[in-house]
Amino acid sequence: MSIIEEIPSIDDEFERCNRTLNAKGLSKEDIELRDKQTQLMIQMYPGLNPLHADMIWNYVHFTSKDEVRKVIDEGLWENKPSGKYQNGGIVRDAVTVSDEPNDLPEIKE
Repeated sequence: MSIIEEIPSIDDEFERCNRTLNAKGLSKEDIELRDKQTQLMIQMYPGLNPLHADMIWNYVHFTSKDEVRKVIDEGLWENKPSGKYQNGGIVRDAVTVSDEPNDLPEIKE
């Protein structure tokens, strides 16, 4: 067996390298487009986390244009957090003492 027969094809190697990054079952062209567009987003917005750029790309790519337009027009991303855990509170020894951010416990000296 020669060395050339042992070398995988470029397509096989591309698929192997991107298997963990391709949970959505994207084609090779879609992966290349995603990489190019997320890289462009990161260049345009230097403070943008690369994982957030990928999440944005996935949302826009897999959501209908009408739904994306609705989110933009109605400002749905500006809503206040709805989860109770996101509104603050006091935790002592991994147990929630109070859900009120201003309800501070007394400190004994």
